Amino acid sequence: MTKDSRNRGGYVQQVRENTRQYIDSLLGEIEQLQDRVSTVERERDYLHEKLDQASSEIVKKKTERDELSCELEKEREQNAEHHAMIEEQNNNLANLYVASYGLHGNLATHDILCTIKEIVTNLVGSEELAIFELCDEDNELKLIDSIGVDTDELRTLSLGQGFIGHAMKTGMPCVPNQEPGIKALPHEEKLTACIPLMVSDVARGAIAIFGLLQQKTELADLDFELFDLLGSQAANALYTAQLHERFSEN
Repeated sequence: MTKDSRNRGGYVQQVRENTRQYIDSLLGEIEQLQDRVSTVERERDYLHEKLDQASSEIVKKKTERDELSCELEKEREQNAEHHAMIEEQNNNLANLYVASYGLHGNLATHDILCTIKEIVTNLVGSEELAIFELCDEDNELKLIDSIGVDTDELRTLSLGQGFIGHAMKTGMPCVPNQEPGIKALPHEEKLTACIPLMVSDVARGAIAIFGLLQQKTELADLDFELFDLLGSQAANALYTAQLHERFSEN
């Protein structure tokens, strides 16, 4: 083997060794990069997990906030309704007090009849009513005052039939749509309610209400309280005023 051959063989060997070392170096760097990639992927997965947890927590908090807002809104509405109910009750009590005072603050029959008409018009909400008193001799009702009704048709009414007769017989307010078993008489076709005027548990007259104002569609709880007040307080006020006027005449 010549010297040149030996030199070429050593050179090739050296190149191979250098190539092997370079490859080993590259493999080492690749392995390090793979380790870094694995680390980054683990960190990415960890961050994704944390992000998912944070997103879930945000959704949970938002849901809780929405539920709390809904509960607060419901509570606010309930408080507003409660406040409105209290205001309505106070207003109703004030109206009942004013109505009661108006009935007992006069000793003139004419003034009491005007007060009754004002109560029905302003508080019940009707401008069609008739006020009757019982005529014992003829056992019939005689019209003594009215608003917006046909006085000729209602001048005198026989007892014992219809809704008005039923109210006089039972001594209880009669509302036609709550008394399906009673047949309306011709003059009762538009009757909304009839309130008997009770003195010592005896019906001495009646208030017949025909129709309601356009803006009022039905009777309310306050109306029935007013009916009770009119049935007792108005009756006693009228009876007292009539007695007072008779004694004054004598």
